[in-house]
Amino acid sequence: MERRRHRLLSTLFIALEKHGYTAKVDERRRPAVEIARQPTTVIIKEKYRQVRRPLTEAEKKRGFNPKKPWKPEMQPTGLLQLSIEPRLHPTLRQSWINAADQPLEQQERQRNSLNETACAGFWSSSAPW
Repeated sequence: MERRRHRLLSTLFIALEKHGYTAKVDERRRPAVEIARQPTTVIIKEKYRQVRRPLTEAEKKRGFNPKKPWKPEMQPTGLLQLSIEPRLHPTLRQSWINAADQPLEQQERQRNSLNETACAGFWSSSAPW
């Protein structure tokens, strides 16, 4: 999963740098893109789901709630989620989740054009600082 995450980030940053944006690492050591002098964090993480696992015999011996004979556990789903979080305005935050019929790699072209349009529209309509 980590290899695919790095491959997606690399592809995204190369495409954005071709359009004049700057790729960097923010103060929290997360990948970011600078758009009009404003850092925008790019996060790719694996989705997890909570499942109920039956208690083992050792866990039952330590004592447990009879109404809850299971233990919650987080398991990876194998799906990646891409989030773009600009600090400028919360309405510009976007997130995409990997799907069986349309993986993130295929959604990338659509994502790049949407972000360029959203950022250009915001900067053209906002008041000067």
